[in-house]
Amino acid sequence: NLIKCKEIAYKFATYKPRSIKQIRDKLIENNFKENEILLTFEFLKKYNLIDDFDYSRKFILNYILTKRVGQRKIEYELLLKGISKEIVNKAINKFYPNNKVKEFIILEIKKKKNQILRKEKEKQYIYIYNYLSNKGFYIDSNLKEFIKFQIKNL
Repeated sequence: NLIKCKEIAYKFATYKPRSIKQIRDKLIENNFKENEILLTFEFLKKYNLIDDFDYSRKFILNYILTKRVGQRKIEYELLLKGISKEIVNKAINKFYPNNKVKEFIILEIKKKKNQILRKEKEKQYIYIYNYLSNKGFYIDSNLKEFIKFQIKNL
């Protein structure tokens, strides 16, 4: 039974990057006992097949390639995948491209240009502010002014 547990975990972990929680859930779903799961994790760690920090790095770098999102959105997604808050914060601090936040915001404003221009002048900023907040961007006073400037120049 332990061999079968290791086989399932190995296939699941090597097919694509997975968090420890995702692998644990898969093994529990297959009705393996806790001691078998623990021995399997030792096996996977021995061969560097599970590492939540490395998983977080890959997730962040891939996620921002396909979706322009802020740190909060990435933090939320990683926490959902069972990554500890400490590892999430460390990974975001190390791998999130803070120097590209303004670039992301410009692209998102351009993407929403038609919807923004349909709004009344007073509501344009609120609309884009809410949109960017939902995409996980932390909007401080510097970014507020930057966003207002970008909207004014549409």
